Amino acid sequence: MATLRVGSGFMKLSLETAIRRAAPGDVLSLSPGAYELGILEISGLTIVGEDGPGAVRLTGKLRPHGRCVLRDVVLQAPLYDNALQLADAGAHVKVERSTIVGEQGLKYPAVWAGGGTLILDRVTIEQEGSLFTMSLTEGARLHATASELGGVELQQTHADLIDCAAHTVAALDRSRVMAYGALTLHPLPGKRAFQVVREASAEIAHLRLAGADEFEGYVEEAYLKLGAVQVADEGSLLVITKDLGRVICDSDRVTVVDQDAPAPARPKRVRWPAARAREFATFVEPQLNAGDTLVLEEGDYFFGDDPFRAFAVDVVGEGDPRRIVVYGCLGVMDDASVTIANLTVAQPEEHNAVSVPASASLTLEQVTVIPPAEAAYPSVYVDGTLTLRDSAILASDAALSGLVMVAPDARLTAERSDLGWLRCEASAARLDDCSSLQLFAIEGATVTATTHTLRANAADVYGIYATTRAKVSVSRLVVEPSEAPAVDAFTSEDASLTVAEAADGVSFALVDEGSASVSVPASNAPDEPGIAEPTGGPAGHGAAEQEDPLAEIHALTGLATVKKQVDRFVKLAVINREREQLGLKTAGVTLHSLFLGNPGTGKTTVARLLGRALHRAGVVASDRFVEVGRGDLVASVIGGTAKQTLQVLEGARGGVLFIDEAYALAQEGNTEFAQEAIDTILAYMENHRDDLVIIFAGYTDRMQQFLAMNPGLASRIPNRFDFEDYSADEISAIGTSALAASDYRLEDEELYRRIVGRSYAQSADRSNGRWVRNFNQRLIEHQVERVHELASRTADDYVLIKTEDIRALASGGAEAQVDNVEALLAKLDEMVGLAEVKDWVRMLANRVTADQRRLQIDATLSRPTYHVTFTGNPGTGKTTVARLVAQLFHALGVLSTPTVKEVDRAALVGRWIGESEAKTSQALDEAMGGVLFIDEAYDLYRPGGVGGDFGAQVIATLLPRLENDRDKFVAILAGYTDEMDQFFQANPGLRSRVPHAVHFADYSSEEVAEIVARTLAASWIVDAGLLHDAVVAVYDALPPAERANGRTARMFAEQLEGIQSNHIATSDIQGEALRVIPDHVVVAFARAYGVSLDGSATADPNAGGS
Repeated sequence: MATLRVGSGFMKLSLETAIRRAAPGDVLSLSPGAYELGILEISGLTIVGEDGPGAVRLTGKLRPHGRCVLRDVVLQAPLYDNALQLADAGAHVKVERSTIVGEQGLKYPAVWAGGGTLILDRVTIEQEGSLFTMSLTEGARLHATASELGGVELQQTHADLIDCAAHTVAALDRSRVMAYGALTLHPLPGKRAFQVVREASAEIAHLRLAGADEFEGYVEEAYLKLGAVQVADEGSLLVITKDLGRVICDSDRVTVVDQDAPAPARPKRVRWPAARAREFATFVEPQLNAGDTLVLEEGDYFFGDDPFRAFAVDVVGEGDPRRIVVYGCLGVMDDASVTIANLTVAQPEEHNAVSVPASASLTLEQVTVIPPAEAAYPSVYVDGTLTLRDSAILASDAALSGLVMVAPDARLTAERSDLGWLRCEASAARLDDCSSLQLFAIEGATVTATTHTLRANAADVYGIYATTRAKVSVSRLVVEPSEAPAVDAFTSEDASLTVAEAADGVSFALVDEGSASVSVPASNAPDEPGIAEPTGGPAGHGAAEQEDPLAEIHALTGLATVKKQVDRFVKLAVINREREQLGLKTAGVTLHSLFLGNPGTGKTTVARLLGRALHRAGVVASDRFVEVGRGDLVASVIGGTAKQTLQVLEGARGGVLFIDEAYALAQEGNTEFAQEAIDTILAYMENHRDDLVIIFAGYTDRMQQFLAMNPGLASRIPNRFDFEDYSADEISAIGTSALAASDYRLEDEELYRRIVGRSYAQSADRSNGRWVRNFNQRLIEHQVERVHELASRTADDYVLIKTEDIRALASGGAEAQVDNVEALLAKLDEMVGLAEVKDWVRMLANRVTADQRRLQIDATLSRPTYHVTFTGNPGTGKTTVARLVAQLFHALGVLSTPTVKEVDRAALVGRWIGESEAKTSQALDEAMGGVLFIDEAYDLYRPGGVGGDFGAQVIATLLPRLENDRDKFVAILAGYTDEMDQFFQANPGLRSRVPHAVHFADYSSEEVAEIVARTLAASWIVDAGLLHDAVVAVYDALPPAERANGRTARMFAEQLEGIQSNHIATSDIQGEALRVIPDHVVVAFARAYGVSLDGSATADPNAGGS
């Protein structure tokens, strides 16, 4: 075997000469550059590009015969032809670490095989705009590993795909597809992910679908078996079957629809006569199909022993709804849309009266709900969408019976209805002319009401309760009974309460425990609430005496820059007003402002205090403060936004309008109605310059998109306030002050400051004040748990936060931490092989432990860099160990989460200028607090890449984040040893930022046999010695290039199970014998690779498995 060097340098041959001289078995080593092939026939040759993948570019059609290898090249097809063509049934072609580019006319696929065997290893096939980049027919065989295949069309062929990706796979005409590892499909827009037709079959162990939310596949007169199915962003897969197409799949992400199935029955009306009121299960239910209407006459109706029934039919009463009573819980089936009308529901004691799941919608019209005297469950529970019209929940005013619970992400719309005790958590409620005993909103919930009647309650709870970023907005509030129209209201934690108008005589007893936005009619001043501690939050001790708002701003922790800006801003406004009073010309000061900064930096608090300061100085007419978001301004119908926005502007006139998260008005792809809101605001700003101060708030970078929506925005908002993030010391000060204000005392304040400062510095959550509030909440939970276990408690126990509480929160408890770490190390020890890796991980755990102890002593120390390189061949466990390392770092307190963000070149490199930076930044942001695992990281660097390469932009984006955020995440760069060395040599800045490295050695044949034995032992009984000898012999017989370590072990196990399945199907085996893999199955597995168990080869060892 000779090596012929091809190129233009000294002692090098031209490609044409080298082809002419070469004999089968020779190697052609091509220098970097471009080569024209024309139509090139080769036989038994190896063509290798020097200087790695991408440096050698071949243009033309390659037609190989015999055993040929193509490595480290780019093969470009000529116009209207294939790039690679296998026409010889005896061809055995292997392509490694190469790119094959199809022709631009899109008529011919990049690869065509009419016979022979094609092996692809780390190959990318590109042909933009083409549905099929590969076409294999008439007995050709494909074996692809870790390759991007484009579109694959198979006719009467067999394909083995190992950890591959494609945009579609079409298995036709008795083709067989076996996908091991993960098969990733990212279909072209409007195209199916896969087709299996005409007696073809496909078995996919792990299917990943990417690039969209909804996917479709097609199975016609064929067989498809799917294992795990992973769909991005909670999407789904629809598989259409036809003509006995069969799909085997247990995933809830997959829906199978048979086109040959009979059409569903037409909707009908089913009567439930009162005479058979207790025969629902036997008489009524068998008659019902989805979409039907169940009609009830006057009478009492029962469901039987189980009072819960979920409906996919409408339920309607005929007659007086007070005389049509259903005793039970009326639920809705998933994904159903149901109407229930003209009846009464008597709630069971151990159930809801009405229940709406997350994917369903329900409309109640003229429905009355009667709760029991002491209800253990809400009367109405909404997890999806509920609409009420002219309905009532007959709640008791003295006990929390008759509760309407609107769960997170659910929606309630009510018209002319009595809602009992209304509670919303992270949800939305829109009320029109309704009434209730309470309006309760937490966790960012939004309650918007037109005219609303609040009925006085005797349960000693607040009538209005809003906290944790919730918003309650009422256009007009009426209180019953009118003889004592006082409203007890509680607000805190960035909540918002707005009452635009109140009925005559209505007064408010307000308790605000800080940072809430409250706007009620000016004539109804706050009073002392003077009520006992209620359910839904304790009553406070009344509003504090009004202080100087500027002094309050200066008393806030941090915000040095903002405080100076506020001082200048107020002074300028005051002097300008005084000049105007003296008849002097003014500078035409505009007060509209931008508040820019991350969450929790006090923007809302400062805005509210600034409004009070401007009012106190006489600059604005009132201290009215109205806080709104996108949902308060933008309507869902044409023309509705301008009207809705104008109402908000008029409601804030004379005071301050605070538009929070204003950048949401510039959401991509959803700005048409938002633009209408902006135009309305601009016109109002121009016409009412002296009547209103508008503050636009949001993240600094996203607000630039908002300003770009209209050229006039930036010029009309000249004042910019920059709210910087709090430092670790400031966060600690905020935390200690908050604990003291809540009547807690720290046993060791210095320890608290150190741990809060270190935890905040390491956290990926930049929510500032909100972060420390959440930290304190968890700390108090630890304290409560400890105090609850005390046999006897003193008054000081309720107040004191001990050192052990703080340390437990910081580390999860020293004892638990040790247990977690030891468990993870034991899990590592159980893995086969990897001796060097195991030693490194233990050394890493010891170092991290020592570093953490030093940080506890001195919080000013910076955390070391733990970024690391994993090198080694495929299947050596790099990804598995990366996940374990993430859990280890989390258990040791280095990372806030054990999650691993796995990416590769395709996930980071974009297709146009700027996209790579955006995708890389997004991946880094998502990895904050955990581990970023970049597989085949060397592939980011492609010197001399065809048509320009954006991998360099990924590296440029990655470099500063590796340094600046080294204490917030750990990066693991993985890849082949030689390629990673070249990668670091080409990017010297990376080596210093990724200082650690560990090598994953190849598994020995003995270790591969052990992996196979462990895999099979979970389900099968097999002769361990025979299996060991068979796997060792087969693995040793494979060519080195085909030994993929753990991946090969997995493939061996699956092939053995396949042979065993054929044995079971063709034999009369029963009972426990079904679990036994007989010796002849193991022998057949070895024979399929040309290996006999006495060690002698019986066939070509390169023939591959069965």
